[in-house]
Amino acid sequence: MYDAVSLALGLYMTAYMMKHRMSRRAALQWLTSSASLALVTACGAAVQAPSPTTAPTVVGPAAGTQAPASAATVAVSAPAPSGPRTPKTGGMLRFAAAGDVPNLDGHQRSSATTDTTWTAYDRLTQYDAGGKVQPMLAESWDVSPDFKRIKFNLRHGVQFHTGRELTSDDVKWNILRVRDPKVGSGSYVTWSNWFTGIETPDQYTVVLTTDESHPSMFDFFEWLNILDPVSMQGPDAQSKSIGTGPFVFDEWKQGESISFRKNPNYWDPGKPYVDGFTAYVLDPQSALVQLEAGTIDFVRTEAVDPIQRLKQNPAFQVIQHPFAGTFYEFGINITQAPYDDKRVRQALNYAIDRQRYASSIMQGLVKPLTLFWSSTSPAFDDAKNSSVPFDLDKASSLLQQAGVTNLNADLLYIPVAYPVLQPLTQMYQNDLAKIGVTLNIKAMDTATWLAQVNGIKYNGLYVSGDSLGNYQPATPLGASPAWSPSKNNSGYQDPTWTQLVNGVSTETDPGKQRQLYAQVNDYMIDQAWSIVFAERAVIWLAPSNIQNVKPTGRSSFVWDEVWIA
Repeated sequence: MYDAVSLALGLYMTAYMMKHRMSRRAALQWLTSSASLALVTACGAAVQAPSPTTAPTVVGPAAGTQAPASAATVAVSAPAPSGPRTPKTGGMLRFAAAGDVPNLDGHQRSSATTDTTWTAYDRLTQYDAGGKVQPMLAESWDVSPDFKRIKFNLRHGVQFHTGRELTSDDVKWNILRVRDPKVGSGSYVTWSNWFTGIETPDQYTVVLTTDESHPSMFDFFEWLNILDPVSMQGPDAQSKSIGTGPFVFDEWKQGESISFRKNPNYWDPGKPYVDGFTAYVLDPQSALVQLEAGTIDFVRTEAVDPIQRLKQNPAFQVIQHPFAGTFYEFGINITQAPYDDKRVRQALNYAIDRQRYASSIMQGLVKPLTLFWSSTSPAFDDAKNSSVPFDLDKASSLLQQAGVTNLNADLLYIPVAYPVLQPLTQMYQNDLAKIGVTLNIKAMDTATWLAQVNGIKYNGLYVSGDSLGNYQPATPLGASPAWSPSKNNSGYQDPTWTQLVNGVSTETDPGKQRQLYAQVNDYMIDQAWSIVFAERAVIWLAPSNIQNVKPTGRSSFVWDEVWIA
C-alpha cells in the first residue's frame, strides 16, 4: 500500500511533469456494483500478454502527487495456456450482469454501465494500469502549477460514430451538460461548476479555468464521457449510445441484453481486437453455470466458494482489480442519542473483528481496513489503518464512560446487494451481545433502505458499499454520501470537518497536503460517524485463455485490449 513516501516531490513537480507530458501517479476508481455479477467473453489486447507464471504488477495513482512504486497485483490463479504471445483479432465478447442498464445516457453512472454502454465513449484523459495520466481524446495538455488552468490539445480527425468530427465545442457542451442536476449525477455537477471559464479558441483547443485550485481535476476527466451533442439533442437521444469510443451501439433488448459492435473507424489503430460484445442479464447462479459450460467467459463475483473452487481449476483464472478503491462501511445516525456521543461510536468501532472477516470469512480475498484509502492514495497511512484493533474490553469501557447500558440498535442491511456481508453482520451481532449491545439486523429491499438511510430515519447503523478510495482524497470526501461535509447519511455536521475537506480540495503545497491528510485521518477515526471495516473485492472469473485484462481507474477493465489465445 502507498506509504506516503515521495510526497515531498510535490504538486509543483507534478505540474511540471504534466506540462512536459511526463508520467505521474493519479488517483483511480468509482463505485462498484452492489451485488452485481458481470460476465464477459473477451478477445483482444494492445500489448504483449504477461508471463504465464507471473501476475502483472500495477500501481495506482494519486493525481497531484508523485507516488512511489508500491505494488499491487492482478491475481491470476492459473498459468495462461501455451499459444500466441501477440494479440489475436476477432471473436465476440459475451457479458452478463445481474441487472439491466438503467438507460443509455453516457453521463449516467451505474455499475451496469461502466462495462457496457460506456464502451461507446472516450474521455479527455485516462488513468492507465501503471497509474499514469494518459492521452485519450486530448493528445496533450498544459496545467498551471496552481491547478487553476488547463489547456487541452485535442486529437485531429477523431470521429463520432455518426461520422462527424469531434471538436472543442463538443467537449464544452459535455462539460456544461453535466452541470444540470437533472442530467449529471452526484459529483458531476460539482466538478463541472469548478470551471468558471471554458474557452475554445479553435476547434482543437479547450482552455478551462477555475477560481480556486483543484488538484483533483483529473478525477473529473477520468469520468466524463464525451457524448455526441447532435445525437443527444435529436430524436434518438434515449435509444442510442453515440460517442467516439471503441464500440458502437447495436441493440438493446430491455431486461434481456445489450449489444455493441467494433468501431471500424476508431482513432486508436487496431483496437478493439474483438468484433463486438453482447451483455446478457443473468442471475448469479446461472452466470456461474454458464461460465463453467463455456457459454460465458467473464463472471464478476464476490462469492468466496466459487472463487476458491475455480482457483484450483487450471481451466480458469481469478482476476482481481488491484486498486479498485472499493470498501465496506457502517454508518451511524448521530442525530439520535446515544450515538451523538463519540465514545459510543468509538465503542462500535472497536467491536468489529475486521481480521476475522478478512481472513476467515473472505479467506484472504480482501484486507481489513480502518480508513478507506487504497494503496494508491497519498492519504494512506499504514499505522493508522490498523489503529483500531478488535477489543471488546475497550469497547465495553467506552460504553461505561458514556453511561450507556443495554443499548438496542438496528442495523439496516440489503441482502441482495451485499450477500457476502451476511456472515459479518451475524458475527458483529454476536460480539456486541457480549458487551450488552443488542443489534437488530433489519434486512430490507434497496428502496426501503435508501429512504431510511438517505432520510436519516434509522435507529443505529446501516451497512453499505462505497468507493473512490483510490482517487485524490478530495474526491471521496466531497462526493461520498457517507463522508461529505455538506450532507451525509449520518447527519454529521461540524465546521472543523468542513474546513479540513475544503483544505484537502484546494491545497497544492505538498507539505501542507501531508499535514492535512494526517489531520483528516485522525479526525475520521476519532469521530467515527462512519466506520470502514474492509475492502470490497472486484473479482472476475474467466477461462485461462483470456489474455490482457487490464484495470481502469473506474473499478472496471479495458475490454477493447482483451484477446483470446
